[in-house]
Amino acid sequence: TVQFEVTYPTTADIVGATSQSFDLGGRPLSVKFTGLNTLSPEYQPFTAVVSIWDDALDSPAEGGVAPPAVSCSVSLVGAMGVELEGTTEVAVVDGVATFDDLQVTGMATGAQLVVSCKDNDDFMHMGTSENFNVHPYPRTGNLKDAKTGFTYNGNSKGVQKVLAAFANALKKEGGAQGKLAAFNFEEEDEGDDEIVLQSVILTSDDFAAWPISA
Repeated sequence: TVQFEVTYPTTADIVGATSQSFDLGGRPLSVKFTGLNTLSPEYQPFTAVVSIWDDALDSPAEGGVAPPAVSCSVSLVGAMGVELEGTTEVAVVDGVATFDDLQVTGMATGAQLVVSCKDNDDFMHMGTSENFNVHPYPRTGNLKDAKTGFTYNGNSKGVQKVLAAFANALKKEGGAQGKLAAFNFEEEDEGDDEIVLQSVILTSDDFAAWPISA
């Protein structure tokens, strides 16, 4: 709003006047994280969404307010010995920057994501997320099938030899190291010592269960 006063004799005529050109500053803008799960598992993809923020209205900037050609880059701070991987620089589309394939290479407590957004003119703003924590992701729970190339149908006294053969078959196939968790036998006839090896479950550091059909 421009205000001014004009003092003139009551008998004078009023003539229109035009000021010199002048600029008005636009709305104050900033950038904010508007979509982020602040507790994520390590080595697993997560998404971070950053919006150009209209501070005057305290809401995301509309298309006519947000600069048209802005790019944003994101980094991880406050976490020692881990990295932020994925696509860490993206273009802003309709006032929003979406990082949809980020992942952290280890555990972190009280870390933060920092975003920096700029264009080729004078738009340059940074934003910081809330505390960001990354918890261990169990590398277990994946079932793996393997063809061991052996079967057993015989006396129960031969169980140890069967299990030894099973372990050797695993070793030849993938070099797996682990512990025997369970095995399942079925008697051919009730009261008979003749059994059939149905399956064996092996646990290791890399997977939780590996059922092998004999």
